Amino acid sequence: RAAADATRRVRIPDVVPAELSSPPPGAPVPEGVEPLSITAGDFLDVYSAPQHRGAWDAVLTCFFLDTAAVALEYIALIHALLPIGGLWINHGPLLYHFASSDPAPSAAHPAHGGQALDGDERYGRSVELSWDELRQALVNQGFELLREGDVESSYARNARSMLAVTYRCVTFTARKLGAAAAVARPLRVWAARGARAGA
Repeated sequence: RAAADATRRVRIPDVVPAELSSPPPGAPVPEGVEPLSITAGDFLDVYSAPQHRGAWDAVLTCFFLDTAAVALEYIALIHALLPIGGLWINHGPLLYHFASSDPAPSAAHPAHGGQALDGDERYGRSVELSWDELRQALVNQGFELLREGDVESSYARNARSMLAVTYRCVTFTARKLGAAAAVARPLRVWAARGARAGA
């Protein structure tokens, strides 16, 4: 809006992220509490490992659900990560990253070694479900929706800019059905944030 905005100063914290979640030196670490960590890799590959089954009391997903080629696979895996009574809290749009930009259907082709024509087999099997369809899939998988709604959310926004990107996000809290059981150990929470193009 103003010429000075193009060169205004931006403050960046000079801290090590891991130190933000670590207790002060000499302080006791509660049992079950883990430091901040980042896991590189595909969500389905990394968290399908047996040690994650029923190991997370809550799963938080932010701008993440639409990063799946087939969201039903994410729903099934998140269900497996949670114990009975575990919670899944989601916030994000349904813009689906794997929609092909090619107007022709993306398909595997023998000349391309069985890969989709655009180079990634996930494009060839991408399914873009509406919220109504995803809601039904959640129920079918064994989740109870405790609350749901649409929430407008900005993304990578410059408050002084004349351009603002706003998403209409699906926000819900769902519980894995089954006999309620008290969790005596500290909560282990898996949080995911998807990458948005241009961010």
